[in-house]
Amino acid sequence: MRPPLAHYGTFDVANYGDLLFPLVLERRLGDLGPILHVSPVGGPPPIDGGVTSLPPDAVPETLAGVIVGGGHLIHASPSSLPDYQATPTRALEAYPSLWLGAAERALGAGAPLVWNAPGVPAAFPPRAASVLAWATSFLDYGALRDLRSREILERAGCSVELDVVPDTGLDVAQLFGDRELDHAYQEAFRARGVERSGPTLAFHANARYLRDEIAMVAARIERICARAEAMPILLALGPCHGDDALARELRQRMQCAVLVVDRPRSLCEIAACIARSQAYIGSSLHGALTACAFGRKAAIVAREPGDGGKFSGFLGAFDLTRWLWRDWEAAETNFPELQAADPEPWCRVPREAAPRLDRHWARVRAALAGPPRQTLQRESARARLDAMRRAVLEEFGIYALLLAHQAELTLDQLAQLARQREQTAELKAAYRSAARGLRIRIAELESSPRAGQRPDDDGGPDPSD
Repeated sequence: MRPPLAHYGTFDVANYGDLLFPLVLERRLGDLGPILHVSPVGGPPPIDGGVTSLPPDAVPETLAGVIVGGGHLIHASPSSLPDYQATPTRALEAYPSLWLGAAERALGAGAPLVWNAPGVPAAFPPRAASVLAWATSFLDYGALRDLRSREILERAGCSVELDVVPDTGLDVAQLFGDRELDHAYQEAFRARGVERSGPTLAFHANARYLRDEIAMVAARIERICARAEAMPILLALGPCHGDDALARELRQRMQCAVLVVDRPRSLCEIAACIARSQAYIGSSLHGALTACAFGRKAAIVAREPGDGGKFSGFLGAFDLTRWLWRDWEAAETNFPELQAADPEPWCRVPREAAPRLDRHWARVRAALAGPPRQTLQRESARARLDAMRRAVLEEFGIYALLLAHQAELTLDQLAQLARQREQTAELKAAYRSAARGLRIRIAELESSPRAGQRPDDDGGPDPSD
């Protein structure tokens, strides 16, 4: 029996996009033999329809190949996800274990190493950049999902040739059949006791991209739906990021009928709510990507740094950059244009992506079919890894222990800061809500016909007349 492939990614957290990648990989490469999905913590699928994953230390020694990605994986920052913060060490190692750990595992197993179009969020500092350059130096095939990610790797000193291909999650339309989607869409309403009235619009909100108070965002979504004569579906595409709590808060401030999918019953249910809606508007790349895969209109509500990011990387590749909106005020303002637009630009995405993805998967398959091709690079990589380890010990020596302790203290401080920010955000939201209520009350009093009368004035003739 052929040894397994090891597929590294964040498949152990409740995030819709990340959970699609193993399904896509199994569809494309399932005939090559068993596939082990590897994640920082591992465990059962966080959402039904996902996969069970193993922690890195449970990966067997003998492997047929190692695959990294997709997803926004290639960085060395401590994880902010609660799932990965049980200990400071885990928070530090979570993401590096998915690309650096994968490279070490491939080298040790003598197995081919492939990057399956992950993303790179930000530039690497010099010391981390040297480690990244090492981890890519013996890739048998590598691809990234946007040009910015490749530019970051080039600036980090990575000399290996890397392709740029569309996000592999675009295969989502091949994962579920029409009947399965129709049933999941209907069940989403029935299971929650909500009656569907007419067409729907799918929405997703993420707290990182909110500039208005929650009540204002809720009002904007209601007005968008009123214009479209559609019912809103509020989707928690990333419960691991707190999207579920935000969806419930938005619902509490809305007056119209709403379907809230705060605890997705399956990945198919999420896909169905997007695929069977008129359009998707939200802050998830894979929400927009799913809409495109099913020929639905999509707009992304998010802010990016000046040099771009994953949202503009995806939209720009298909000439859809105009549908990246900075906030929910822009979403409400620009929705009429989205509503009136021809759907063809979105329908064109899967057609244009298909041949590029087919070529990408053919290259992945070819790289995994036999022994590693980068023999000389691997011998050099072993020597450079030993040299890097010695250099660190020589430079820091016993102080490395103090640095590790300092890193632990820093992580604790970051956790405390995150809690303080949450508390501050709650106070700000409460203040904004109270201020808005006060403004509404003042406006009501000012517009009242009795606004200019004394408290004891009944509106009759003045007794002194």
